[in-house]
Amino acid sequence: ASAWGGIHIGHVILTFWLFHWIKGSPVDSMSISAAQGRFDKLTWWEQLDAGVQWTPNKKFLAFLMLFTYAMAVWSNNFEPLAVVVHTVALGFGLVPKLPGLYKVRLFGINED
Repeated sequence: ASAWGGIHIGHVILTFWLFHWIKGSPVDSMSISAAQGRFDKLTWWEQLDAGVQWTPNKKFLAFLMLFTYAMAVWSNNFEPLAVVVHTVALGFGLVPKLPGLYKVRLFGINED
């Protein structure tokens, strides 16, 4: 294991939970002009850039996932087990960001 490996796995877990699991707007109740429930069924990733796909912001966040993956695999000298573990983690971090999965809940998980 390497430091980059820990960073990559931690990054995948944290961003999956924050970007693709939690729904709604955390500051909605504190805002004067509240969204009145418009974002209750959307994840942060779906709200980002008003749902427009492949914006510079979304490209940067996807690139960051790929960068941490590359550094984790490289720092482990491409050991087969490390490559498999980090590739599976990359799938959990990158696949939900694809445009085809916009507003999709696989197998009914995390549906309202």
